Amino acid sequence: MIKKLFKENSYFYSLYLALLCLSLIIVISSEKGDAIKFFNAHHTPFFDFFFRFYTYIGTAGFGLLIGAIAYFLKHQKFVILLLCSYAINSPLTQLIKRYLIDHNDRPALYYYKEILTKQLIVNEVNGVHLHKVYSMPSGHTNTAFMLFLCLSLMSRNNILGGLFLLAATLVAISRMYLFQHFLIDTITGSFIAVAVTSSIYLYLQYRNFNPISGLKKGK
Repeated sequence: MIKKLFKENSYFYSLYLALLCLSLIIVISSEKGDAIKFFNAHHTPFFDFFFRFYTYIGTAGFGLLIGAIAYFLKHQKFVILLLCSYAINSPLTQLIKRYLIDHNDRPALYYYKEILTKQLIVNEVNGVHLHKVYSMPSGHTNTAFMLFLCLSLMSRNNILGGLFLLAATLVAISRMYLFQHFLIDTITGSFIAVAVTSSIYLYLQYRNFNPISGLKKGK
């Protein structure tokens, strides 16, 4: 069952594992804020506009919109997978960031003195509020990877799976570009999403409830 899952979604999972390993290497070999300083420093008017709005893909509202569209297209079983995934991912992410991680400062608070004394110049995008606490894990990244993994599972198309991974990764980058989360926050959020969503999918199949069966027939 697990082998079949990875085979049908090999692009998403293999590329994610490669991305995860690369990200962990960067975390281990660099200072905590190097990644967000890099992305934030390479700002342009286009990226400011793009990431300001693209980051909302990682919100519950966008996921529910996709679910509503799927429901009206009679893909109810996919909707159940999506809702079950969100019902576990979101509370788990909030529990970790609010109660299990001490001194969970976001970049704006972590670098408060450097920003105040102009030792660190941050590109603040108009219309984006810099949050101060509850940094790890990134909720937007968690929701995006959950949503796009569900879509990858639904499509059973490796090329689309690779594109869905790219779409999720751009949400993670948006959180660093907008100076909202550290790299380790996005890594943790994505890992929780992939692990939880994959487990739910396998559990539903184990219970003889295929979340994506009948998608083309509208069952």
